[in-house]
This record gives sequence, C-alpha cells and structure tokens, in this order.
Amino acid sequence: MKIEIWSDVACPFCYIGKRKIEKAIAKFPHKDKIEVEWKSFLLNPDQVTQPNKSSEEHLAEVKGWSLAQTREITANVVKMAEEEGLDYHLDKSVVANTKKAHRLLHLAKTQGKGDEMKES
Repeated sequence: MKIEIWSDVACPFCYIGKRKIEKAIAKFPHKDKIEVEWKSFLLNPDQVTQPNKSSEEHLAEVKGWSLAQTREITANVVKMAEEEGLDYHLDKSVVANTKKAHRLLHLAKTQGKGDEMKES
C-alpha cells in the first residue's frame, strides 16, 4: 500500500504527524508492504523570508492574537511535539519561505534519500 503525505517543512503539526504515522506503521503487521511518499505542500507559497522576524511575532500578526496568547498556543504545540519525542524550539524559529527546502527534498528523492532528507 502506498501512502502519500502532503506536508510543509515549516508546519510543526506535519512533523508531529510524521512521528505518529511512523509509530502506527511500526505496529502494523504488514509494515513491509507500506510505502510512504512525501509530497510538497506550501502552506504559504508567497511568504517572504524575514530572518529578523520570529515565527511567533508573525503568527500573532496574521492571526490577530496577542504575543502572549501566541506564546501560550505555541507552548501547547511544543508539548504535543514532546509527547512524540520531538524537541521543538518554536520561540527561536523565524519566518521563511519553504520553497527552496521543498526543492532540496525533491532532489534528495531523486537520489533515493527522500526519507532521510524529510527527517532532517
């Protein structure tokens, strides 16, 4: 069975979902018959990279939330990630367009290294 997963490298929920599906497949009795193919999804294809703006500031602006509210929400996402064995530092992330990262993923995929690059 082939499973196609559409995700953006900037999406914290996508990485959490990656861990969850890996755990589910590991428990599946026919896991050797599972093929996972990662597809690119640009959450915001027109996003301008802004290395001097934190993702929390950006999220607060676009959602109309206060910075305190945004930090509370991202703290919950960090907790969700921890439950899946991931160590997030969303307070240190910056605003970036992910198109080049997706291009790199596609290049890695042509070299048989797509899964390794997705994990990186």
